[in-house]
Amino acid sequence: MSQTRWQSFLEVNANTAVGFVVSWVATPPIFWAFGYDAGAGKALGITLAYTALSMARQWFIRRYFNGLGRRA
Repeated sequence: MSQTRWQSFLEVNANTAVGFVVSWVATPPIFWAFGYDAGAGKALGITLAYTALSMARQWFIRRYFNGLGRRA
């Protein structure tokens, strides 16, 4: 049985919420390791941008593969 679009949306958001927290915490030390300065504010902005991209990517890929399953 495949997921509904709403279930896919909820799953993507739950997965992304965990990734959001990990990314926000990890951004400052990663930037520091490469010689850049990123405080909590910059890390939040970067994390928000990548989070939005990640959510869209995950949702479209899931819908594509669910569509393939229905055609088979």
